[in-house]
Amino acid sequence: MRKGVSNFWRYAEVAHGANSRLIDALANAPLKGNATEALDRLCRSQSKAGQHVAAFNPVTPENVTLFKALLAGEFHLNGFRNRDLQGKLYSAPPTNPIEAKRRTHRTSRLIAKLRGHGLIAKVTNSRLYRVTHSGVKAMWAAVRCRCIDFPIAFNMSESFAQ
Repeated sequence: MRKGVSNFWRYAEVAHGANSRLIDALANAPLKGNATEALDRLCRSQSKAGQHVAAFNPVTPENVTLFKALLAGEFHLNGFRNRDLQGKLYSAPPTNPIEAKRRTHRTSRLIAKLRGHGLIAKVTNSRLYRVTHSGVKAMWAAVRCRCIDFPIAFNMSESFAQ
C-alpha cells in the first residue's frame, strides 16, 4: 500500500480486520465446555478430498511445541508462512543448504497435516496461513492437558499411592 493520505481508508480496513481477528482469537482461547471431543478429533486420522492425514499425538513434546508456536500470538494478526513457523520450531539456523531444504519440507508436511485437521486455514492468493477458531480451542486443550492438567493429576496420584 502507498503511504499517502488517500489510502488511509485502506489502512483502516486492514487494521480493523487485524484487530477483529486478534479479538476473536483471544475470545476463543479459554476452553469453554468439554475439550475431549477436540482432543479425540486430533487423535484420529482424517481423510480430506481423498487424501489421508495422519493423527496427532497431542501429548508428545514435539506436537505441544508446534501448538505453542502457533498459539504464541505473533501469527494471529498477519498469519504465518513456512519460514515463520520454522523460526519458531528451530532455535538455530540451518548449517547447510541440505538441512535448510529438509526443514522446509518437514514444515510443509506439518502445515499440510494441520490443514487436514482443520487447525489452520490458507489465506487466499497468498502463502499465508491462519489458525482457525476450532484450531485455537483444540491446540489450547492439548497444551493445557500436557502442561497443566496431566502434571497435577500425576502428582495427586503419587500422593495416593504412598
